Amino acid sequence: MSGDDGKSAVQDGAAEPAGWALPWAGGCRCGALRFAVTAPPLISVACHCRGCQRMTGGAFSLTLCLPVDGFAVTKGETRRVGMGAAPWAGPESQALDHRGCAVCGGWAFTRVADVPDMVTLRATLLDDAGWIRPFAETGMAHGLPWAVGMAEHGFDDFPPADAWGPLIADHAARGARPSRAG
Repeated sequence: MSGDDGKSAVQDGAAEPAGWALPWAGGCRCGALRFAVTAPPLISVACHCRGCQRMTGGAFSLTLCLPVDGFAVTKGETRRVGMGAAPWAGPESQALDHRGCAVCGGWAFTRVADVPDMVTLRATLLDDAGWIRPFAETGMAHGLPWAVGMAEHGFDDFPPADAWGPLIADHAARGARPSRAG
C-alpha cells in the first residue's frame, strides 16, 4: 500500500500493521552497528540447535524472521561471522550468511540462501525486546531440558517446508506484540 508520494503506509506512519508499534531500532553490543525494522515479523523462533547454542553461548538463539525489505542496517558495517566465515567451512555453512558487527563481531542477523526474501534477526538486539516471546521452537532434540517447551509450537529439528505457511499465519493472528509506550 502506498500513497501519492510513493511511501508505504508503514513508512510514513499513516497505518501501522495491527498492534506492531513499528518502526523498531536496535544494534550490537558496542553500538557501532545499528538497524531498523519497518515490517512485522513473520514469526519468532527459539532455535535450540547446537550451532545456535555455540554461536550465542546460551541455551538457544531467539530470532525474529523478517521480510528482507522490512530490515535495514542504518549505521556501521557487517562482516561474516560463525562457521560461514571460516575458509574450511562446508557447503551447508555457506548457505547461512551469519552477519555480525564489523567492530565487536556480535552476531546480529542471518540470511539463508534458500530463503532470499527473509532475514533472521537476533531478537534481543532490539532496543525494546522485552515483549518478544518465541512462538515456535526448533532443534528441541538438542535443547537443554530446562530451556525447551516455552513456545506454542515445537519441533525436534526444523519444521518441514509445508509447516511454515500455517506457522506464519498462526503467528500473525496470535503472536506477541509490543506495547506502544507513551
